[in-house]
Amino acid sequence: MGYKSVLRSLSAASNAANKSAAKRLRAQEKELEKVQGKVSKLEEKKAAILDALEDAYVKNKVTDEEYKALKPRMDEVGLDLLVFGSSPAVALAKQYVSGKIDQAEFQKKQMGILPEGLFSEREEIGNGFSEAEKKLEDFLSSCRKQDGVCYCCGAKKGFLKWLYLVDELQLCSGCKAKLAKLKKYNGFEGQYFSVRPVNLAEKGESLSLEIKREHLLRLR
Repeated sequence: MGYKSVLRSLSAASNAANKSAAKRLRAQEKELEKVQGKVSKLEEKKAAILDALEDAYVKNKVTDEEYKALKPRMDEVGLDLLVFGSSPAVALAKQYVSGKIDQAEFQKKQMGILPEGLFSEREEIGNGFSEAEKKLEDFLSSCRKQDGVCYCCGAKKGFLKWLYLVDELQLCSGCKAKLAKLKKYNGFEGQYFSVRPVNLAEKGESLSLEIKREHLLRLR
């Protein structure tokens, strides 16, 4: 192949790569627009639910005291209810927030609206996270401060047995690796929810339950 042929081949390959990258970028932008549109729809649904309470207040169907007591109920209307429950969920939430039904009835009726597997998946996530926290807590509580030995397993420092200072704990290499593993909650990927990995040792870190994007994109 001649010099000019090589240049033409390189140019064609570069153009193809640029077109492919531009196509991926357009697809990402299009999906982002869809997600933003669905988020706007969720905000509209939440506004409609709150409007039910505002309307009852304006029409003197609830008193000042009742209004103040009922408004925080909006915090109990989860995004999963609005995403997976469709129109019946909005109607149910309006009843609850405006004081027409109590908390027990609200929770009971959700069971009939939402997919059965959603509740078991949410419970599985909560149990898994609690178990990870407990394993880390058990490890830390088992450590005992002693000079020249691993605080966890008691292995003595030696020529081939180094001890490392980790989070104010004196640990051998094995226990150091074990602690590093216990600090990590690996996250969760299910049918309805996903959870990002969490460093359990970081202050302020908490479980972040997210509805999977494919469900959000099906929202109407």
